[in-house]
Amino acid sequence: MADKPNSNWLYDAVGPFSFGMNAGLLPSQLSHDQLAYATNATVRGGYASPRSPNRRITLDWGGDGVLQ
Repeated sequence: MADKPNSNWLYDAVGPFSFGMNAGLLPSQLSHDQLAYATNATVRGGYASPRSPNRRITLDWGGDGVLQ
């Protein structure tokens, strides 16, 4: 038999963040589908996940000084 919900229990969850990050408002003023601030995170696809690592890429301008 499953436990009945108790008024002393505290529930928490992480849901989708379809509206992304909004640091312009107080966290208490945000809707439940916004983040107040996220460091090294992305919300692409609606869910918060770690940002992909930076990669060093060598650029080849092909000798074109205008492009460089």
